[in-house]
Amino acid sequence: MKGLLLAAGEGLRLHPLTLTRSKHMLPVGGKPILEHVVLALSEAGIDDIGIVVGYKKEIIQSYLGDGSKFGVRVSYIVQEQATGTAGAIGLADRFVGDERFFVTYGDLCLGSDAVRRVVTASESHSEGVTLAVLPVLNPELYGVVQLKGEKVTDIIEKPSADAIRGNLANAGLYVFSPRIFEAIRRTARSPRGEFEVTDSIRLLIQSGCPVSAVEISARDWLDV
Repeated sequence: MKGLLLAAGEGLRLHPLTLTRSKHMLPVGGKPILEHVVLALSEAGIDDIGIVVGYKKEIIQSYLGDGSKFGVRVSYIVQEQATGTAGAIGLADRFVGDERFFVTYGDLCLGSDAVRRVVTASESHSEGVTLAVLPVLNPELYGVVQLKGEKVTDIIEKPSADAIRGNLANAGLYVFSPRIFEAIRRTARSPRGEFEVTDSIRLLIQSGCPVSAVEISARDWLDV
């Protein structure tokens, strides 16, 4: 299975730290955040990785190179304009081909167990989507996932206080089938002016595509 990392954004909330490098290259524990993510994928058995880059892309490309010094193969996909998460994933159709693929964000500090759980859970849902969830204290800051058993019935992005139903947040780890690309092509811009992958997933849910969730441990996940 191939992996796709989304690392094109600037990280405006972390100015001035991100004036000279992207958020993904900020050090945590002596390594750039993005290196932690690459190593988590490698430890989980994903060694063919595409990275969507944009802002300060040359710093990422210079640091990771072809990935060989980290035990993986890295390809780069350039997102010239920030069009949102769905826009970034949509650029990777040639990279992933007609197989299922793993997606996460390049600014999450992940443990390899979280990656393994999502990949393993996806094996029984090969035609749909599998995503990671975890309980949080502040669900209004995330996409809140509505479940019926393991089946995802809706995702509400950063809901208002009166719209919150539960505390399971979308953790930003996914396994997609190629069906996601058709949904991305049908995705409209969000009120923020971007193409959001959560809206693409909602389109799949509405079309009857199976979307399932697996809970991961907070020990294996840190949103920087």
